[in-house]
Amino acid sequence: MTSDCVFCAQYSLSTKLKEKLRLTIDIPLELVSKPNPKRDKKTFKCDRSDITGQFFKQVSALRNSGGGALFVHIGGLDYADRNLHYFHELFDKPLNDLVDEGDLFIDTFTFLWLKDLETVENKSHEFLIIVVRASSRLSTPDYKTKVSTDHEITQPSGRTLCELLLKTRDIAKEDTVHEIDALPAEGRSVQFKYVKSEFEKIHASNIDDFVTYMWVSLRLREYITALSKNLNGGSYFVGIEETDNKFSNYVSKTFQRKGIQILPECKPLIQRELDAKITNCIKVYPDKGTPLIKCNFHNLQDENVYVIEVAVRPISGCVFYDRDGPEAYELKNKSVERISFPVWLTKCTNVQ
Repeated sequence: MTSDCVFCAQYSLSTKLKEKLRLTIDIPLELVSKPNPKRDKKTFKCDRSDITGQFFKQVSALRNSGGGALFVHIGGLDYADRNLHYFHELFDKPLNDLVDEGDLFIDTFTFLWLKDLETVENKSHEFLIIVVRASSRLSTPDYKTKVSTDHEITQPSGRTLCELLLKTRDIAKEDTVHEIDALPAEGRSVQFKYVKSEFEKIHASNIDDFVTYMWVSLRLREYITALSKNLNGGSYFVGIEETDNKFSNYVSKTFQRKGIQILPECKPLIQRELDAKITNCIKVYPDKGTPLIKCNFHNLQDENVYVIEVAVRPISGCVFYDRDGPEAYELKNKSVERISFPVWLTKCTNVQ
């Protein structure tokens, strides 16, 4: 994946570096400088997400293809500005996640200014060169799976994921279904969510939007991958609201069963839509064909008001929230290509 910018093409070909593999990327200055308070925050966040996705595809491809150089063009950067605070704020932590265990960030990535290497002044001050060292393992920007703590879900380390894929775990054989008369504590095996106002009433015309909202915005797909790693599975509840719990001298948190209104004919449709998401968007390895989730609808006595429980079965192996599995890249015929799951699995675990 290479920029169409004429300066990117010129400098990536002419600059004298020992690295033969070279890629380029154009990064808008507004994404790596102090955010403009007048700019729409949602658009800014989406634009940053898009550019970081492109950036890490290229870094991963270079890491997995013997190393190389990434020419970063920050158009409009002032000649006198060498402060990369906002650039490093955006990219350094996920870059550090790509460093091989036992290696250092400073030995894996080297940052150079093009204008220190080139006598030609035309736009060279706008270019940062990142020299990317080859990975001794498979460099994977996004494993597309999560693990639980009692506070949050997070991406596992490569070593942890490899162990999960290789060993057989003694998991529960039956679904874990909770009763909500007395709410279980939120933690590694239980997650509570509430919905925005437009989904407080579910009917046939908004089921698709509601399920997609749960799946993406409320991160159900990610929680399924994390809960499935618990030996007893876990439950994800929708319709439970978090509120302040005030004591005499401090404030804590509590949860209330508020529920959402669901017409009777919509309950099987919700299960069907979630099953379709599992089929089309989830990868289970090894896949033994066992249903991964079951929906339970807990009635709150008010007519058609329910808390939805998505009970997640434990899996010996790993569940990914991308049908193609983990996201890693390599260079083939000067093109950045995603590494297929069978190839990724073989390289990471030596499993055929």
